Amino acid sequence: MDFEQFALMNRPSDSKVSKIDWYNAVVDYFTEFSDPDNTLIEPFDMLGAGFSEYIMPWYEYEITFAPHEQTVNAVEAPMYPTIDGSYTPSAYDYTYLLSPAKAWSQFGGLHIVINTPYHMIKSNLKGFEKTQTGYEAALYGLPNGELEFSLSESRMTLPSFTFPAMLLAAGAVGILLFAGLIVLTVILLDRYFKKNAGAPRNPPA
Repeated sequence: MDFEQFALMNRPSDSKVSKIDWYNAVVDYFTEFSDPDNTLIEPFDMLGAGFSEYIMPWYEYEITFAPHEQTVNAVEAPMYPTIDGSYTPSAYDYTYLLSPAKAWSQFGGLHIVINTPYHMIKSNLKGFEKTQTGYEAALYGLPNGELEFSLSESRMTLPSFTFPAMLLAAGAVGILLFAGLIVLTVILLDRYFKKNAGAPRNPPA
């Protein structure tokens, strides 16, 4: 058995996920959940029949149109964010892959429309403008890299202070106060000794 047979051995024959995507997902799984010694550090059960639930398949279909005919192709697909709960309120991080379009023979302008009631607090692409329904950006050509942006209910997101973080912060403040007290004590003692260094002493009785 070679690695390709091993990677595809649990793929259902009627799977909606292509063999290429399934194979790449297995390779990615081993890459992500292995240590430097190539030892798998996560349970291998995910590669069973339920593994297809963890794979987002490609939308594969055919379009037929006559020469010089123009057509509009629209695709709707779910896009799930990564929720960063270390901020209050939480930040929702999105990544949209633009790199596959680099394989096209030609690529014109790119018009990005993000419909959301939330605020965009971060984006790796410049040019987004606030609209009544969300944000829009018009780009001339395909940018380098993927589209990454973060949304939140508030324009200002602050780090959430968990109990360990609060203990760490309190310890840091205590150390700073103690160090400041020592410095202040040294300064006062130095001034005291300088002030009284030349003062006459009373003769012994």
